[in-house]
Amino acid sequence: CRAPVSSTTMALAALLPVTSKEGSTRATKTAILAKIRAVADSLPDGSRIYLGIDDDDTVLLPINQEELEQATHPHGVTRRIFASTDPSNIIGIVNELCMLAFADGMDFFVLLGDDVSLQLGWFDTVSQNFQEIERSTGQPGFGCVALDDVSFPGFPTFPIVGRSHVEIFGGWAPSAFINQGADPWIFEVYRRFNSARFCDARVHNGIGGDELNESRYVKHTIQWKDGIPTNAVASVRTAKPFLKETVTLDVLVPSFRADLDILQRICELDVPSECSTQVVIIIDDPARKDARRLLEEKYGHRVRVRVNDGNLGASASRNRALDESAAEWVLFLDDDVHPDNLILHTYVDAIRAQGDYVSGFIGPSQMPPPANVYCAGIELVWLLYFWSKHVRSRKNDEVPWGVTAQLCTKRIEVRFDLRFPKTGGGEDIDYCLRVKRVTKKPLLGIESKCVHPWWDRGYPRNNRFYGWAEGDSMLIPMYPEHAYLSFPNAIESMAITCLASAAWMCGSSTACTETLVRCAVICFGILLCDAVFDVFNIFFEDNVSHFRGTRRLLAGIIGSVWYKNLGVELGHLYAPIRRFQFQVLHRFDWWCGKDKSKIDETRFRELKRFVAFAGLSLLVAIS
Repeated sequence: CRAPVSSTTMALAALLPVTSKEGSTRATKTAILAKIRAVADSLPDGSRIYLGIDDDDTVLLPINQEELEQATHPHGVTRRIFASTDPSNIIGIVNELCMLAFADGMDFFVLLGDDVSLQLGWFDTVSQNFQEIERSTGQPGFGCVALDDVSFPGFPTFPIVGRSHVEIFGGWAPSAFINQGADPWIFEVYRRFNSARFCDARVHNGIGGDELNESRYVKHTIQWKDGIPTNAVASVRTAKPFLKETVTLDVLVPSFRADLDILQRICELDVPSECSTQVVIIIDDPARKDARRLLEEKYGHRVRVRVNDGNLGASASRNRALDESAAEWVLFLDDDVHPDNLILHTYVDAIRAQGDYVSGFIGPSQMPPPANVYCAGIELVWLLYFWSKHVRSRKNDEVPWGVTAQLCTKRIEVRFDLRFPKTGGGEDIDYCLRVKRVTKKPLLGIESKCVHPWWDRGYPRNNRFYGWAEGDSMLIPMYPEHAYLSFPNAIESMAITCLASAAWMCGSSTACTETLVRCAVICFGILLCDAVFDVFNIFFEDNVSHFRGTRRLLAGIIGSVWYKNLGVELGHLYAPIRRFQFQVLHRFDWWCGKDKSKIDETRFRELKRFVAFAGLSLLVAIS
């Protein structure tokens, strides 16, 4: 049985691949030895440095053992020469150095670069974190502690691991890694057992340490986040069957507004003790780098903030957040929502209870009670039905899809389709359907608390709903199994009227003005007739109950004409035409095959209205 971890009992192996290459030039022998000396000076007593050198490095090869021992005094040094490869197989070198150190009986291992600057006393902080992990797991030397890299905040560079890591994995990292990805992979493996920590000790990586500086070798990245962690976790579970796994749930927030009050509230959500969470914020406005600095300064490694080079849109930003995250589960939140402080508890409880049987969870995004007829009209004509009411009605039951204002799914290889509008519309439905298709598991509705404020300071513009419809209309050719034919709605009936009038005027040289007037009257009458149907239904609904009488009537007309018809339905008609697609009379099944009765209800509702539209048109035409 090993003694408890402390800074005086930890024999640390510093794995140090070194090179004289600096772009197209090479550093001098003196400069390299000075860098090695700087690394050695930062190491605790009892450490040993393991150097890896390429066999074609004309500057480093002539350096003899005595010079290296002088540069690394009072620590021991072991040098190994490796065949040069392109791209540079750094992990292959590190694996061999790691096994050499393991054979020498070293207790802990850290991969460093010859260009790093370490904070004074950093190893005491690392030791304290390993002691904390030992107290929680009962396993001396188990886990991973990452340094706080000021060059790349929130990213687990330079992890330190113990002997058990080498025993489990036979080296530093799987041979699939070349020179990128191993550090976050190690951190993520131990994160699944609540045994990964960021420590306050700071490190600065000089060359290639951030997004702006170019590294000294060609970077080779592999897609490791979807499969390799699962295998690694299984290896740990086999070696340490008594360890309890934790839920890893990252919060992903795409943000163009970069409203610091809302983002800070999200960063401060209470995290359950049995959960590991990092908030990943993608700022979609390159002019708001100040927000990144402020958030990183306040929350440190709990938040990872990235700034897009341009305004890429919500889907691209969510995809980048998915790429940044390596958690098993992700919770998408919009940058204008107000989630309950305990929302993560709700999702973690659901994941623990049913996570093995579902692909994700959807909570209701509730709007505040409408304060004016515009917001009331939107709710009265059910444009936000799938935001909250449908989810609430399907608590602990399967739901077809959910909006990304609040959506939790397993983090798999599925990404948002960039063909959808940058501002959103349809991409959430498509994403949910593809996640379910890949996992072959349903989405489940749960009761979580999250408030979404009304847009545009409580006076939503109808172009927002037009944009949604533009994206929604793309779903029909993408998912023909969820498309069906119905009768003309109000906007389609108006379009048919306009086409018929134009054809009549082309065939008749007289009465053009009269035909135009009749066409306008019919179109106005169709809108009014459709509003009458909506208002009639509205008076028998219980939603927005505090709007009564003339206010309810006015809200119903605004919702029907301005938001539903001139927003949503106009978008459904015109957007496909712009794409040279014919989708008139085609509808998308919002229940995605889960409730066929809804299709029959839609057809019957549109049949009744179309009969009224046709009768109105006939009366005007013959009058």
